[in-house]
Amino acid sequence: MSIEPLLLQCSMLAAPVEGMSLSPPPRRPSATPGDDRALLNSQLLDSILEGNMENFLKILDAGASTNATCQLSGTTALQLAVACGQQGIVTRLLELGVALGVADRAGRQSVHIAVALGNLNLLQVFLDKDHSLLNCQVVAETSVVIDQDSLDSIDHNHDEVAEKIPPMSNGATPILLAVQNSHLRCVNELLLRRADLSITDEDGCSPLPMILNCGHRETIAIYSVIMGKSTKTRVAATASIGIFTKVRLLFLAVKYGEKNFLGELLKDPCVAKYKDLLGMGGASPLHLAAMLGHVGCVEVLLEAGCSLTLATSIFPLHGSTALHLAAERGHVKVVEVIVRKDKETMTRRNADGRCPLHVAARMGRQECVAAMLLNGANLASTIVDSDGREKTALEVIMYSSARPVSFLKHVLDGTIKWNGYPMNDPNCSIEVMFDLLQPHRSSVEELSALEAVLNFPKRVVKEHFFLHPVVEIFLYEKWKKVKIIFLLMTIVHVMFTMSLTTTAMSLYVIKSPSLAMAVCSVMSRIVLLPSLILAVLKEMPQVMRIQKYYIRNLESWVKWSTFLLATVVLVGRHPACWLVQVSSVAVLLSWLELLLLLSRWPSTFGLYIHMFFSVAKTVFQVLVGFSFVFLGFTFAFMIHFEGREPFENWWEALVKVMVMTLEFDYGSLYEGISGVNAPSIVGRSIFLLFMVLVALVLVNLLVGLAV
Repeated sequence: MSIEPLLLQCSMLAAPVEGMSLSPPPRRPSATPGDDRALLNSQLLDSILEGNMENFLKILDAGASTNATCQLSGTTALQLAVACGQQGIVTRLLELGVALGVADRAGRQSVHIAVALGNLNLLQVFLDKDHSLLNCQVVAETSVVIDQDSLDSIDHNHDEVAEKIPPMSNGATPILLAVQNSHLRCVNELLLRRADLSITDEDGCSPLPMILNCGHRETIAIYSVIMGKSTKTRVAATASIGIFTKVRLLFLAVKYGEKNFLGELLKDPCVAKYKDLLGMGGASPLHLAAMLGHVGCVEVLLEAGCSLTLATSIFPLHGSTALHLAAERGHVKVVEVIVRKDKETMTRRNADGRCPLHVAARMGRQECVAAMLLNGANLASTIVDSDGREKTALEVIMYSSARPVSFLKHVLDGTIKWNGYPMNDPNCSIEVMFDLLQPHRSSVEELSALEAVLNFPKRVVKEHFFLHPVVEIFLYEKWKKVKIIFLLMTIVHVMFTMSLTTTAMSLYVIKSPSLAMAVCSVMSRIVLLPSLILAVLKEMPQVMRIQKYYIRNLESWVKWSTFLLATVVLVGRHPACWLVQVSSVAVLLSWLELLLLLSRWPSTFGLYIHMFFSVAKTVFQVLVGFSFVFLGFTFAFMIHFEGREPFENWWEALVKVMVMTLEFDYGSLYEGISGVNAPSIVGRSIFLLFMVLVALVLVNLLVGLAV
């Protein structure tokens, strides 16, 4: 088919018909007044969403309804302004008389929205305007009657409006919404206005139990606000929660250090019964407070009567007390509070057998260690290490500290309390506390701390410890109390020494057959036996108490050598050649031991004796150290003189060399050797070298070291 006829037909249809006039297409009917109002209402809601106050006022002036409402959700202009935080728009709407009690289709009123969003200012404005809103509930109604003049247009973006309003449970009150959203200021305001805490929503939820669904810190804060209100409010709050909720709050209060709230909880007798309950982590509230270092909570719990001896579960906290936990984590303030309350808790051991002092020392918590020592912790308390060896607390402290001597001095300095006045001022007061040195005042182990120091192997620690003024004062005070006992001990040793000497003299020196000598010999033996027994018994406590120090002490060896030799003298069958030697050595050692005993007297004479033995010790140490010099000259002289007198054997030669350090006897040594020959040159050269090295160098070294 050809296309031309079709084009012709179309052109004929398009051409105007003769006698007819062309008219414009029919116009759409004009909008009704109701449609204009709906459009303005939509624009009003949009201006609120945009936060444009100027447009909002213009649209109001153009005729928009002050109660403009979204058709879909039933949200009013006031509710939307509250949701958007437009306080200026809210104020203007209230001035125009907008009703506050209007709810949307979900039953949410403006006051609910303000509380849910935490807007305290608007909440106060609404409640000031209408106090009946205080306990109003969210009541959803599907058949809400809305004024048609207030509706927005059907093609408005209703979803954007609906999304601005937060969801709420049916039956919720403002106080419940404030709690659910953790708005503390709103909670406080509502409680101040006496909001009802007993109203529940349709799910049976009331404000107080709902708090536990909030963040933990917010939970405590909200409960603190509630507990700080009137008695009626607290009673209502207590009635609405169960005991297990309260116990959970007890642990939360401790966890976040809310001591005031904790105190309020513990006023409830039902809660106080569970104050020592071990939680899921195996710790009680007091354990938790000590671990976290909350001093205020620890004080509150101790005032409530919490047990300081209660131990945690073995796993994971090793059966520790509160003091163990505080010491391990270095919370010195908590440690001080606990030991002030009960010092006996420092003696408690955990499942590993460690006292709090051991725990603090192993963790390097020096401040905690010092606090416990100043309050009487025992330096001698022992633990068993991984190798099965016993260690005292002092050893653990010294080996765990970077500067042990300085730390020990710092602790000893802390036992002195001075009021700050000059020494010559009559108001000057200095108090010295001996808790460190005497941790168990009523115990037989009251000197255990000193014994622990004596048993410590490091000499420098012992020197700084016993030369500290506090220790010197303590020992002097002790000396004044026990000097009578020491005097009796001295008398026993004098009797022992005199009787031993008399017995030996009567056997080997004074061999008179007279009756007087016979009586004297018998009496000396009678006195020797009990004095020996008393001297041995006196030593036994020291052997048991200061074992390590006692074994290392030279005086101990002198004592027991004396006792052993005296026993041999007493029971031996005299006369015998070997008993003569034993008796002579026993007598010498007994007099030396008596001298050592007298050195213990705190007097100038005792100091001189100490100096004597110190010099003797130094001399012997040097002589032993340079023994190869004496041995070298001993063998040199023996060889040079071909074993002639007085160098016939090594022992006589050695003694002669030692004597020559003080008396050379040069003439008799080289008598008959003269001239310039090999024997003379070699012999005199050796003697000259001896004189230089021994007589000049070594002897002067000894003198210098001695003084």
